[in-house]
Amino acid sequence: MATSITMIRPGPAGPAGEPWLGLAIDRRRNVADQVCQALRDAILELRLPPRTLVSENMVCREAGVSRTPVRNAIVRLVEEELLDVFPQQGTYVAPIKLGKVQDGHFIRKALEVAILEKAAGTWTASASAEAHAVLAEHEALGTHGDVQDFIRLDVTFHQCFARAAGMEGVWRPIQHAKAHLDRLHRLGFPQNDRRKAVAAEHRAILQAFEAGDLPLARRRLIEHLDVIIGMLDELRRQHPGYFAD
Repeated sequence: MATSITMIRPGPAGPAGEPWLGLAIDRRRNVADQVCQALRDAILELRLPPRTLVSENMVCREAGVSRTPVRNAIVRLVEEELLDVFPQQGTYVAPIKLGKVQDGHFIRKALEVAILEKAAGTWTASASAEAHAVLAEHEALGTHGDVQDFIRLDVTFHQCFARAAGMEGVWRPIQHAKAHLDRLHRLGFPQNDRRKAVAAEHRAILQAFEAGDLPLARRRLIEHLDVIIGMLDELRRQHPGYFAD
């Protein structure tokens, strides 16, 4: 097992001098929850790439907290298979596991199609206005702007349908299921052509949906969600050290 580990030093999250974790603890809130979310974000945004060593001391120092909440956060991320623990060796960011990618894609697609269908019966003028506002901002970031802002708006667009359907509670299991997928998206989104294509796919979904053609909207949503799976082989070729079977 030890020979399969690649040591990668984590880099800074932003300009020189900023901590890589980028976390300011709010003592009024659960500290372990905040550490867990900060670590999770750093992993999904690839600020902590696969196989990066994550030490308790490093996290404690950056977050300014004791070991107990850090250990709690690490346990949660191990359960989510975003961290791997090797006895006597350390804790490492897990590689993007192909089985988890396929499972997450299946779960996300099934739930989002169901949400789309339910939203068709509850769609309102305010829901439409929100979706179009998000889409306009998303399209503006198709050729410029921060990749992470683009990804945030990508998620927000999909959430519009969950809110309209009264199923925001379903979004949490979707987010959990697609964690390994999120890292694939982060690898694929820096290219402007893909960013522009994503925004165009969103507009095509919304147009079909608001035209009352639910079968077409469903088909366009499925095609949109399937694109990242079609990119998998190329992303593996470009970043071989990031993946595991």
